[in-house]
Amino acid sequence: MDAVPRPPRYADQLREIGTLARRFHALLAESLDLNPTALDAMDWLIRDGTLTPSEISARLGVSPGATTSIVRRLEETGHARRAVHDADRRSVRIVPAEASIATARDRLEPLVSSLRDRVSRYSVEELELVSAFLDDVSSAYREGIAAMGGDADAPTVTGPRSVAQDASDGGVPNVHS
Repeated sequence: MDAVPRPPRYADQLREIGTLARRFHALLAESLDLNPTALDAMDWLIRDGTLTPSEISARLGVSPGATTSIVRRLEETGHARRAVHDADRRSVRIVPAEASIATARDRLEPLVSSLRDRVSRYSVEELELVSAFLDDVSSAYREGIAAMGGDADAPTVTGPRSVAQDASDGGVPNVHS
């Protein structure tokens, strides 16, 4: 029986990055006393400032009932509060707590700092090559998702998204500008 050929090293590295990113996301959520979906909601609140429950539901791709539970959890843990909408007194907006934003950024800072240090070791040309490769990987995933009948841009509640990218002035900065 022929042995299955080993995948190239970069394939294993991409798999490991995905695994580590999911693990980090889960640990960050746990450290904030949230589940991963509530952390995703908090990420959107950090990015956009305030959202209505309907907007949270749309961004996460979850039902209104699930959104109610998520918002309740954010309130119970002190990460957000409900506020009456200024323009429409019948509507509420979910407002992130400043202390919670600061805590999330503090928890992310070691990772962001480590990434920043590593990025600074490469030339602009090397980073452009890495970026082109990652664009190609993203395109391959988009094609794979489409081939399975999915929408690559549909909301998702699984895995990390951009909390790390948005921490500390946009995450990993362009250290070469």
